[in-house]
Amino acid sequence: MDVKKGLYNLNSFQTLFDTKEEDLKNNVVFDSAGGLVLGRNLVAVDPDVLTLETPDNTFLSTGITISNVGGYDNKIQKLRRHAQGEMTSARDKTTGKGNISLAMNQGEIFVDEIGGESSWTESQIQQASMQGINLVSDLLSAQNEVYLKTIDAIGYVGGFGNQGLLNYAGFATTAAATTAVLSTGEALYQEFADLINIQRAAVNNIPSYSANIIVMPIGVLNTCSTKFLNTAGGMASVITALKANFPEITFMSTFRATTTIAFNSSKQSMQMRIPLPLQIGEIIKRGSFSYSNEILARVAGLDVNEDKAGYYLTGL
Repeated sequence: MDVKKGLYNLNSFQTLFDTKEEDLKNNVVFDSAGGLVLGRNLVAVDPDVLTLETPDNTFLSTGITISNVGGYDNKIQKLRRHAQGEMTSARDKTTGKGNISLAMNQGEIFVDEIGGESSWTESQIQQASMQGINLVSDLLSAQNEVYLKTIDAIGYVGGFGNQGLLNYAGFATTAAATTAVLSTGEALYQEFADLINIQRAAVNNIPSYSANIIVMPIGVLNTCSTKFLNTAGGMASVITALKANFPEITFMSTFRATTTIAFNSSKQSMQMRIPLPLQIGEIIKRGSFSYSNEILARVAGLDVNEDKAGYYLTGL
């Protein structure tokens, strides 16, 4: 599915941009929490406003399906069926023998509502305008940035009572012999190869459950990228060798990780549930000289459908 459609309520954005032209002049926003320095006499203000850079939010790059099922419901129930029974000899007349049926497993995950608000005054609007700053797009960008950070955190480490990809209790764990820094190149390569093999063996090599993504701490990926596999056999790094021998697997990192996980990102294995994608409210006048804008979403988080689809490697 289109990731943007799963993350955003696009109709709410259209409503915002359809605001009457005479109202848009008030949409030059100054967020008092932003702390922008205004021009003063004899003070030169650098026209370049720098942006504080933050680590990448990589959860949405894992390929995990976003599901918008649920809307305003407080919890989501899921069902999974499988065939059970066996075929027997036609001469076996034992009661119950040869019975084939469908078994149904069910589970549920709770949904929570998340939101935020920006507010400003007429004075702040005019002061920002004096600097030639139109903060409408900046405000929308900031709200989107905070939303994506929130989704990234919920997806990786959970929230609102639900667990995430990096702390899900249902995944099995294996331990590394030593850290990535202390390992030789060959030993470090083998840690990842063993992780892939043990995860795939656990699911009997079923494609929709077999690992196609490995997420690790940033420091571990950096070590894999700079440590030679075996200088006697060439100058390839550990990560280069892993990508060459496991081309079907994507190797990623996140600043949120303290452990490494190999997992399958298909819908059969897990989904990221966002029942109500981000909605952005229209700018409203709260008083004679004050304004506000709200954003809203409903999120359940990571919903694991197959516990064996993920496997942790600790200690790297």
